[in-house]
Amino acid sequence: QISGCNDSALELCSVALADIIDGDAGELIVARHNGIMIYKDGTSNNTIFIPTETEPQAVSVSINNDKNMRKLIWASSKFENNKNTVTIHTIPVSSIM
Repeated sequence: QISGCNDSALELCSVALADIIDGDAGELIVARHNGIMIYKDGTSNNTIFIPTETEPQAVSVSINNDKNMRKLIWASSKFENNKNTVTIHTIPVSSIM
């Protein structure tokens, strides 16, 4: 079982499924309230956690035939002074695997 973003069972998380490491199956990538969790084999036993300064609200992986060129992409937004700012963040997959 993979837990949600927060303690609330009603909150949905952004997820992505992508083959980012060599293997037969894709990895589950979950946006959490304090970072991004990558489940390497679909369980909580083999994970990578990437802390983020802002809450990831959407997560994806760029599509590229060369796995070394793929990027983990997430979006965050911040509402201040009656203005919503959306920021797109990227990390090369090769740097986290």
